[in-house]
Amino acid sequence: MAVFRQSSCHGLIAAVVLIGYILPTAPAQDARLPLQIEVMIQPSTSQQLATQEWARVFQTLERRATFRSGRNGERTRVETEEFRGRKSVLAVGLMNRDGSLSFGAETFRITQPEVLQAWLEKLEQFGPGGPPDENPTWGLTEDQFRDVLKKLSKPVPGSVDLSSVSAITKSIALPPDLPIRLTEAGQRQAVAASGRMRSLAGNPMGLSQGSMLAVSLAHLGLGFRPKVHGDTVYLEIDAGTEDSNMYPVGWKNTGPITTVLPAISKLVPVELEDANLDALIRLIAQKLDLQHFYSEAALRAAGLDVENTKYSRKPDKLSMFHLMEIVGTANHLGLSIRTDEAGKLFLWVTTETEEKAFEKRFAHIRVNRGG
Repeated sequence: MAVFRQSSCHGLIAAVVLIGYILPTAPAQDARLPLQIEVMIQPSTSQQLATQEWARVFQTLERRATFRSGRNGERTRVETEEFRGRKSVLAVGLMNRDGSLSFGAETFRITQPEVLQAWLEKLEQFGPGGPPDENPTWGLTEDQFRDVLKKLSKPVPGSVDLSSVSAITKSIALPPDLPIRLTEAGQRQAVAASGRMRSLAGNPMGLSQGSMLAVSLAHLGLGFRPKVHGDTVYLEIDAGTEDSNMYPVGWKNTGPITTVLPAISKLVPVELEDANLDALIRLIAQKLDLQHFYSEAALRAAGLDVENTKYSRKPDKLSMFHLMEIVGTANHLGLSIRTDEAGKLFLWVTTETEEKAFEKRFAHIRVNRGG
């Protein structure tokens, strides 16, 4: 069980300066990437007419699109490829029956060329992944992303001190080849949260460095993102939550949760009459034999007080999976089983909004722990 105690915030400003100077400026963007646009169409009169209209739109946007028949089994896609010896972006879309164009999850209508224009400009500037702050791997290459996960998979050596951002990074013992940069917004949030600084005493679960850093910073309304500056990958600490596309507090497990955690589907007697919500969550964690953590700043901002909220339910036999769903829905909480970079499971308690943001951004990301 996590134990918290009040701790002094002395030295916070000095710690902010110490961390912030390492990489004081954001990396400059590369030159725009060549963009190839192809649209698959059906050989119908209506689509031939729509093709002429879209061709005029692309001409107005100072771009050229190729309209062609789709190959057998071909799907829409946006990907990086080599074009004339240079990295480029290939966007293959589909013309729908109503004349709109779809590129993967993005759909554009001929009456809204400005929306298409903005999307094309992002592709040219950032590539298929989009801006790093909107990308679930933050603009890192596959090799860079895998390397960051590997570096952050070591267990935290001891207790985590939340008395300052510097104390957090020091006690977690982050790898020296992953430098830290604290943004201006992060500095302001660290100062604002100084009155609520605490210490996380003991580390019975032994979470890996990446997940423990995310957990610790989340108590202060902070998070971090891996980014690239030249050839250097660094960790940017910023104000925000998982909804701000921060590095997530844990990941989706690679296998079915009922397989890796059989206890979650086991029926157990549950009798709840004016139960304290915090005690109930501790009961769920105990039944699952997992450590649990709260997204303290996000819960506070949403006005959710688990220590002083009561919950009642008639005696019944429930699985912990069902109970988590019921309690979460009734109290606008997100209760989910996450896995750290080394494969260790834990229970994360956050807001319903934050949980949805996690699902949207990271549900398809699976941490490959094969090395």
